[in-house]
Amino acid sequence: MYHHWNNQNTMRLTIFSLLVTLFISCVTDKSKSSKSEIWFDQPAKSWNEAIPIGNGALGGMVYGGIESDTIKINEETLWSGGPRNLQNYEAIKHLPEIRKLLFEDKTTEAQMLIDSTMLGPYNECYMPMGDLVITENDNGAVTDYKRQLDLNQSIVTVDYSIDGVKYHKEVFASFPDKAIVVKLSVGKPGKLNFSASLSSLLRNQVEVSGNQLILKGNTPKHAFPHYQGKNIRFMKRVMESDQLLKSDFLKLKFGMFIHYNMATYKNAQWVEGYPDPSEFNPGVETIDTDAWAETAVAAGMKYAVLTVKHVGGFCLWDSKYTTYDVMHPDCPYQKDLVAQFVKSFTDRGLKVGLYYCWRHPGFDANKQNKEFKVLPPECDPATHSLEEQIEFQKAQIAELLTKYPDVFYIWNDALDPEIMEAEAIIPFFKSIRPGILTSANWWDWSKKGTPYADIAVTEMRHFPENNGIVGETCWMLEDKWFWNGDTEPKSAATVIGLLKKVNSRNANLLFNVGPDKNGEILEPSVKILKEVGELIKK
Repeated sequence: MYHHWNNQNTMRLTIFSLLVTLFISCVTDKSKSSKSEIWFDQPAKSWNEAIPIGNGALGGMVYGGIESDTIKINEETLWSGGPRNLQNYEAIKHLPEIRKLLFEDKTTEAQMLIDSTMLGPYNECYMPMGDLVITENDNGAVTDYKRQLDLNQSIVTVDYSIDGVKYHKEVFASFPDKAIVVKLSVGKPGKLNFSASLSSLLRNQVEVSGNQLILKGNTPKHAFPHYQGKNIRFMKRVMESDQLLKSDFLKLKFGMFIHYNMATYKNAQWVEGYPDPSEFNPGVETIDTDAWAETAVAAGMKYAVLTVKHVGGFCLWDSKYTTYDVMHPDCPYQKDLVAQFVKSFTDRGLKVGLYYCWRHPGFDANKQNKEFKVLPPECDPATHSLEEQIEFQKAQIAELLTKYPDVFYIWNDALDPEIMEAEAIIPFFKSIRPGILTSANWWDWSKKGTPYADIAVTEMRHFPENNGIVGETCWMLEDKWFWNGDTEPKSAATVIGLLKKVNSRNANLLFNVGPDKNGEILEPSVKILKEVGELIKK
């Protein structure tokens, strides 16, 4: 039996010769049994139970059935696709940076850069050739079944009796003859009665020519690799899970936005340059994040988001990528404020999110003689390319998601397609933590509220009445995002009106408070939020 395959990608006829020869005899085989053998007392029910044979090029899995026996056949050159250049000529350009990261013990960042720049295209896929099915046409009571593999001789044998007549089958692969051979023997003349057929999962046709059964077919031009397919199925499950996460997100309805960072001590909303870490001085041994959480609970809020890195580039956690953080030797505070925040809120049953400001090219285009660093000195935009800045920020995001597993949400400011394509943003975050939710506040004011990440964000304006996307609207309780002196908060009635309108438009209200230089939410704001909570209960 021969098979002919036309690989459409190469546009030429490729012929492989598979010879399955049936030797028919009425004499039972009497060869001596090997001492090294594997045997079974029933036919295989699945591929995993079948016995393998092969010659280095042809392979088969023998099921050893009685009424119908299947041999699943593969051939080493049967692949999807065709000849192509798999070289990645750009990879070498990134090798110095990868080595630098490895020497700096930044293995996560190095691996991310390898994955994004050095790998070539996926291989094509190894294809299953087809099945040889031998059907026994004799019926009767079956006894004495045995299926075995002789490990010394590489021969599969199948023995059984039907109504007292012995049936014997041998299957082996020959390297010199480039063939899989099947030998059938019966212990009684005239009892050998069978039919043979060929089939394939590939597009094919079967022809009979004389004493030959010929299988012809086509391999596909392209097939997804099985490992890529797993990722596709995985991402499908992630997407289905994300729909549930988004639905649960909207059930939260009301959250606390906490703007507290270096800007609090600079009487500014955007910090210029790199203020000395000593300026971040709450004047207390421990900032009372428990009081923040108690205020959120009293207001009826269900989650909170803290500005862990804002325009000033100062980090409220102990980051391994910078010393420009709360643990800097010159910073008076010397405590992981993010860890405090997470514990205070989760201890009271609230969910926690982290605000992270990305350095958008717009900071340069619109700086008006001001210098907004956004990133710590280790990745000073004055000396680092946009690509280097992006990799640094990705590394810090991965650090945050790894360091604080209770975080359910990353609020990304100034992250848009100029930094990361829409097709890449969600896979990037999900690759670190599949269950994480992300939002992104576009740099372009006119595009705020446009879908990009999991959650669309608007800032001080509402989504349209017929909004169907999962959204979040940010608003200020006081006059500024960061504390800027004592200001009067909005009334409780105003807040309730905002909350109802925002929620009616398929969005949560993320309501901002700005703790003062002592890390305390202003007393008038605490009072208003308590009144809001009482109104929500009514």
